[in-house]
Amino acid sequence: MATMFEVIRELDYRVKSTSSDLLSSMAQLESQVSQVTYTTNAIHSDVQSLHSDVSMLQSKMNDLRVRFAAFQDEVGTFIIKQMRANALNVAHHQKQELEALYEKQFSGYRKVRELASGLLNSSDLATVQKATFLQTSEQVLLQLHDYWLAYCMLAFSHWLNDNSREAYIALGHCLQCDRDRTALFFSFVCRQAEKFPSFRNWAIYYIFNQTPHKLNENCIIFIDAYANGLLGFSKNDCIYKKFTEWHKQIAQSSHTSTVHIWSSYANSLYTKYANKETYVIKQFTTLESKCTNFNVFTEPLLWSRASSHIIKHFRDLLQKQSDPDYFDRKLRDIQLHIISERNNQEKELLKKIRRCDLIIAHEGDEKTASIQLGREFAEQPPEILDFSELLCRALDESLTIQTTAAVKVLAVIISKHLIAKNLNIIQKNYRKQVKQRFQIQIEDWSGSTYDGADSQSAVSDFSNFVGEQLKQSKKKNAIEHKDTVSSLNIIRNLALAGAAFSFLLLIIGLVNSDDSLTGTSIFIGFPSIVVFLIFSLLYKNAVNRWQLTDEKLEEEADEKIQRGSKVIDQCWSEVTIYRQMFDKAEVQARELSQFIESLNMQSTNLGIDEAASA
Repeated sequence: MATMFEVIRELDYRVKSTSSDLLSSMAQLESQVSQVTYTTNAIHSDVQSLHSDVSMLQSKMNDLRVRFAAFQDEVGTFIIKQMRANALNVAHHQKQELEALYEKQFSGYRKVRELASGLLNSSDLATVQKATFLQTSEQVLLQLHDYWLAYCMLAFSHWLNDNSREAYIALGHCLQCDRDRTALFFSFVCRQAEKFPSFRNWAIYYIFNQTPHKLNENCIIFIDAYANGLLGFSKNDCIYKKFTEWHKQIAQSSHTSTVHIWSSYANSLYTKYANKETYVIKQFTTLESKCTNFNVFTEPLLWSRASSHIIKHFRDLLQKQSDPDYFDRKLRDIQLHIISERNNQEKELLKKIRRCDLIIAHEGDEKTASIQLGREFAEQPPEILDFSELLCRALDESLTIQTTAAVKVLAVIISKHLIAKNLNIIQKNYRKQVKQRFQIQIEDWSGSTYDGADSQSAVSDFSNFVGEQLKQSKKKNAIEHKDTVSSLNIIRNLALAGAAFSFLLLIIGLVNSDDSLTGTSIFIGFPSIVVFLIFSLLYKNAVNRWQLTDEKLEEEADEKIQRGSKVIDQCWSEVTIYRQMFDKAEVQARELSQFIESLNMQSTNLGIDEAASA
């Protein structure tokens, strides 16, 4: 007992001791928490202060960035202004140097060009001071011994002074320097001086020194001159022979582009005039809706009918008159162009001078000046054509080149075999298409015809087809109604048998005075009669429906035959009209090739010998 009290006392002591320690620890913990709270508040205050300082610093940085950007803009503007000022000063200085250099190196060329331009612009060569002109030409030649135009001016001045020997010597140097430009120059001079034989000779010289695969605008002008009769014409004319020789060379080479361009020209002719005939297709409304391959036949008809338009096109072309002043204007433009042409060194120097001018005009803006300079000095390379392509372009409105109606006529005369050949290819292709039969589809029936002459046969075939369809429909209808009618008939017969049996029982019962048989007969007979009557009515209705359906099928078949026969008559009639129209158009189509092949120089207004008349 004492021991237990001691244990309890010991436990109570330990509890109190532990509670005291725990209270002491909690007091210390509260003290520490208070200290931590104070420290945290202090840190938070410091953080807020730091955040305020950072915000202020950021505001100052933004202000600094704005000021720095403005400073950069000012510096950039200053640098650009300074660069433009420097470029402007350099441009002024370079321009003076380049102009001085140009004056030193190319003033003689400019003087010759001015002299030649004045000569070409002069309406009366008699007003030219011959001695002065010769002296000036000789002085220029001493400076420019390698310039073709200087020799041309010297040769021309000797020609004015009747110095034949010196003129031929100078002319030889001209041709060595630049054969083509010399020929062009003197052709215009002779034309202006009304020296037509000399003009023709220079034109022939120029033409005969060209290659048929590389012709430019300068050669086109002489082709134009010949077509307009300015170079004369005779049966054995050497220029015409040269043109036909060129054309044969191109045709024999079978170059892909040449073949394609003439094929395209023939197709464009047919397409252009076929589009004018589309109204005729409106006559074939039934064929359009019932003929499954009618699209195969539309193009041949339109193209065959286009042949008459093409014949008229060429006849009108042969009668066109050219502008009589076109050649002289064009030749003068070419002469002024070749006279004003500069060599690469002179072009480059002028380009540099122009660049300086543009920099000055744009106040030192080199970029803008360079862009404008590139646009101004962008050169379009001259178009080079072969002779056949040139003739085709003269004819084809979609590939037209600037020329006169006479060149178009000449193109037709020279290229007539190629034109006829490509037109024949088109005709051959569409004639293959019309050899097909018209495929007609009327509901489920399909038939065909070539010329529409077998309409009765088609109607008969269609009627037979509908008749077969009617038989099949009746068979199907019979299958649908047969089981019903048979079932109703069996039930009706059974009811009739029941009624007959009850009647027999009734007679036996009456004879034997057997009431049971009489009652039985009445019990069996009355329902049997009712069933017989009902099923007889049902049977009759089923049979009537069967017959009515067959009659309806027959009516529909008759209507279908009438309707189909009418459509067949319309289709076959339109086919006949189509064949008649096509055959009539084919007469013109066959005349087209003959017409083109028959063309010659005498059938046109070409070949006016101006030189002879002069």
